[in-house]
Amino acid sequence: MPCTAYTKPHCRNMLLSLAASILLLLLSSSALHAAPQALLRLDPGGHTVKIWRLLITPDGRLVTASDDKTIRIWNPKNGREERKILGQLGSGSEGKIYSIALSPDGKLLASGGYFMPEHVIRLHDFHSGELRQILKGHENVVYDLDFSPDGRWLVSGSGDYTVRLWKRSGSRFTAGPVLQGHENDVYAVRLFEDKGRLRVVSASDDHTVRLWDAESGRQLALGRHDEDPNWIAVGPDWIASAGYDKTIRIWDYALRPIRTIRSETKPTGLAAHPDGNRLLSGTSSYPYKVNIWNVHSGKLLTSYTGHENLTMAVGWLPDGTAVSAGGDDKEIVFWDADTGREKRRIVGGGRAVWASGLKGSQFGFGTTWTANYGKSDLEHAFDFASLQVTKLSKSDASSFQRLRTHFGPLRLSHEKGGDYGYSDAVLVIKEGSRERARVVRDATGGYVHRVYGFTPDGSIVSGGANGQLSVYNKDGKELANLVGHEGTIWVLAVEGNRLLSGSADQTLKLWDLGQVGSKQTIEPTVSLFVSFDKTLSPPEPSGWVAWTKSGYYASSLNGDRLIGFHVNRGSEKSARFYDSSRFYESLYNPELVRQAFLLGSEQQAIAKLKKTRRTEQVEVSAILPPEVRIVSPANGVEISGSEATLELEVTLPGGSDRNTELKLIVKLNGRSIEAGQRGVKRTEADPSSGIVRRFSRTVPLDQGENVIEVLAKSPSAISNPAVITLSSRQAAPADPFMPNLYVLSIGVSDYENNDLDLRFAHADAEGIARAFKSQQGRLFGEVRSRVLTNEEATKGEILDGFDWLESEVTQRDVAVVFVAGHGVNDSRDNYWFLPHDANPEKLRRSAVQWSDFNSILADLPGKTLLMVDTCKSGNVTGSKKFRGISRSDSTSALKELLRTESGVVVMTASTGSELSVEDTSWGHGAFTKALLDGLKGSADYDRDQVITLKELDLHVTRSVKTLTRGQQRPTTTVPPNFPDFPLFVR
Repeated sequence: MPCTAYTKPHCRNMLLSLAASILLLLLSSSALHAAPQALLRLDPGGHTVKIWRLLITPDGRLVTASDDKTIRIWNPKNGREERKILGQLGSGSEGKIYSIALSPDGKLLASGGYFMPEHVIRLHDFHSGELRQILKGHENVVYDLDFSPDGRWLVSGSGDYTVRLWKRSGSRFTAGPVLQGHENDVYAVRLFEDKGRLRVVSASDDHTVRLWDAESGRQLALGRHDEDPNWIAVGPDWIASAGYDKTIRIWDYALRPIRTIRSETKPTGLAAHPDGNRLLSGTSSYPYKVNIWNVHSGKLLTSYTGHENLTMAVGWLPDGTAVSAGGDDKEIVFWDADTGREKRRIVGGGRAVWASGLKGSQFGFGTTWTANYGKSDLEHAFDFASLQVTKLSKSDASSFQRLRTHFGPLRLSHEKGGDYGYSDAVLVIKEGSRERARVVRDATGGYVHRVYGFTPDGSIVSGGANGQLSVYNKDGKELANLVGHEGTIWVLAVEGNRLLSGSADQTLKLWDLGQVGSKQTIEPTVSLFVSFDKTLSPPEPSGWVAWTKSGYYASSLNGDRLIGFHVNRGSEKSARFYDSSRFYESLYNPELVRQAFLLGSEQQAIAKLKKTRRTEQVEVSAILPPEVRIVSPANGVEISGSEATLELEVTLPGGSDRNTELKLIVKLNGRSIEAGQRGVKRTEADPSSGIVRRFSRTVPLDQGENVIEVLAKSPSAISNPAVITLSSRQAAPADPFMPNLYVLSIGVSDYENNDLDLRFAHADAEGIARAFKSQQGRLFGEVRSRVLTNEEATKGEILDGFDWLESEVTQRDVAVVFVAGHGVNDSRDNYWFLPHDANPEKLRRSAVQWSDFNSILADLPGKTLLMVDTCKSGNVTGSKKFRGISRSDSTSALKELLRTESGVVVMTASTGSELSVEDTSWGHGAFTKALLDGLKGSADYDRDQVITLKELDLHVTRSVKTLTRGQQRPTTTVPPNFPDFPLFVR
């Protein structure tokens, strides 16, 4: 398998070629940074491209930095991303982060990278993420950083060939000595103390390792590698340097050689174990082994072989667990240092794209590497007509258009060359046996030609590193740049005037080749990201999001959390990130995305939709969400009593109307507790105007840990949550009774219109109600059920059931709503459930609009679980057509519920318009069979006789996939910070 990225950035040529652009930026940076700038970004729950560095905080947190321009903080115990630290970024490489360093007290995080135009070092408050200071002085990118053991000094190495020291003075750092002598880029620096003197060791592409006295800046010693040494680690009495000559060289503190360790792979990312005896090294070449060495003997102790591509970042947890980050999926792996066995991993939902194809309304793609240069197998397809991901058979895959490397007498091939000697840096264009032209790529043009071919008119398309995608004529003259990818482009496909590209950045993008000739820079028409469930083998698609250049999107139920907007606030401020769900009301527009695909333009799609519905061009920077801060109490405080008063500050974005209406949403342990309801009290009048507004709320607390979230909603967007955790010590409750369970179970198999009949929906509803009834007196005090099946499940009875829940359920209770039957979309994409007496051609009169479900569920005070199986097979959208019905897809309807932030848990039988499967041997649908089997004990994974929500979710996901042979994929959406809770006792 080829490397998905390069092991180090080469910026010299790029910077020279961009000199004019840099000057322009310097002259206008203050103007550019005056107003927030919103940039659309992918965020699949993990890094998307190369991870350069990782470090461990004093309290055991994991921090990673990547070419995807993010710093992420993780909890290694549960694998959750806790937050991000973000800074100014731009297009191309601007904003890539090559190095991070944490002060010894854990309070200050330094970062360096491709920070244009002044090559600054950023100093962030680690706990808040806010930018405290920027350090200026370097004249090229910053590759490495390190704090001194006492935190008083910071050292940096740069592409300007210098090493710079920065000295702490009070709360700020000032420029110190500049160490000069290297003759090429300085990729590694470290600070250490030797007999009371502060030393610097540095490594450079000039093949040298150099030792310096920090305070005087004098060079003390010099050592050499046969090839570039780019990594350094320091032990208690030794220095290690790793080079591309496949060696790790061990030196003493005077830089005298002790021994040379020869490695099977090119070692990277060195990390010394605290015991001083072991050294961990990453890998940048096949066979991609991450190794642990005995420093004193040079012996290889252990290897981890689970990464399938280069792995640059390594480290040690406090308990001695080894950590390595990289591979094809940019995974973070924790493994046993003695055995090499994997303990756990953190991985995002994305996968690199290794195959692409086009066929009408479908993108074909593959995420398993089997061959170079775009020739891997197509495995799945995304259809823009149905907005659905499907699996491809080999026969289906063969009908997709791919890419050709010949056009009449013209042939394409590649050769070694370029500034860095890469094997595919030169594209050769031949006409018969005669060489017609060649295109050589360097640092300004993506280094290489990873995939290339002809368009129908004989133009040439070629993809390279760093998202480089270009169109050339037959003589090798560049006609256009296609700008949008950030990772290496591995695959291309052409159908007519449409070009589909797939990349290591895990996205697919569609381009309109009809713009070549009229535009030098072309943006993608639509982009697609598909997430995968990697707990399954092989991984299966679990969600998706498709979007246009302005951020209009269509997605699976939770897919809008996979992309969002990075908001630049100026080079001297930290940035913000808002996932697209924050802009649901303004940007969620599946029909606009579909039309952009069909018409080849977002603008044309908007113009067409304006004729039939209200559709406006939205500028995201003008509709940014408010920002919420919990002034008090502080995070982690223990409260004596049953309530806490929150002092809140809400700031509207710059340019907002001072009279903008705001709604506060307060959530306790994942469940909304709105003002004026269920014990939440205003302690003063709410302000009605102002850019900065202050609020007070008194919130009831549960015994023990309480996670409190506060959000602010404006007419156009909803804020990120401000979150604190409080613990509450309370006297034992006077009421010892167990909570009650309320079950509203609806299932319709027998319709008045026989064309709609199903087989097992009624049995599903009865089975679920019966299973939960068995918990009366065990897990719940009372289980009160209302079962509506067949002729009992009329529109009126269902609405009465909603009233029953509203009048009965209290904050301490649990409500379960189960729905099985037909759900349909009308011509305006409103979703309706069809009761027994439904007339599909008169939905408003006879069907239950899904908004009725949403309104009651959002307001129930207790824990609420919604189970939905309404994409039933049958004639409702099949061979029997009904006027006014377009399809059956509950995604938008369920999104409406989730956007209320009410904290309802939603389990669906299938994804999007995927049909639910029934079988006579089960007597149920696959979803209900999996639920019932799980409640009976199959989901009791820890064998404690209790079935929890998380256990049931895991069982249903696995079981439905097995029962339906992959045809049906259930989904579960659990609100953030919603605690796992028991549903069933065996």
